[in-house]
Amino acid sequence: MNNLTYQRVLQFMLSTIFIAMAAFNVTDLQANNDLSFMDKITRRTAESDASPVNAVFHGELVEDPCVVSTESETQDVEFGQREKTFFYIHSDNPVTAPIAFNLILKECDLSLGTKVKVSLIGDDDPEDPGYLRIKGQAEGVAIGLASTQDGTAVAMPINTGMTYFLHDQSDNVLTFQAYLKGNSKRIENRTIVEGDFTAIAEFQLEYE
Repeated sequence: MNNLTYQRVLQFMLSTIFIAMAAFNVTDLQANNDLSFMDKITRRTAESDASPVNAVFHGELVEDPCVVSTESETQDVEFGQREKTFFYIHSDNPVTAPIAFNLILKECDLSLGTKVKVSLIGDDDPEDPGYLRIKGQAEGVAIGLASTQDGTAVAMPINTGMTYFLHDQSDNVLTFQAYLKGNSKRIENRTIVEGDFTAIAEFQLEYE
């Protein structure tokens, strides 16, 4: 799993740096009080020279099992114009009709991975956690995301992933949905603000 491997390497590097810093900064409580600071540093250096400690790093760069279709690299999902009164009228279920968009993976080599975990990475909405935060003039709504597998839509909170099985005989078309959700408190107080908005989310792929 490519991304997970990178994360583990990073954690190992951070842990190694922390240990090295701790070894250098340990107070010398067992040393004689009459030793000067430079004496302590000199002694510490001599001890280090006598017993060197090495950190050896290993890793491997590999190819991705699939090629992302050029039409999937950058996508614009257009919601068009929505009246804010829609959310007040449908306060029991303040969500718009979903808009579908696809991620197409081509030329998959199953010897390198048979599954892919797809995450959409973006800013979490502070008023509705799990939803994608919008930016712009509009306020009081957020973008909900869903993954569609076998015709069934499953909620996909932002910054979490869904796993798909890959096929090597044809293109792998992974379908997602996006919709607008009105915030319940904003609806109750009728404080949704109209205006333009945008939001950006990035696909993150982790192969297994």
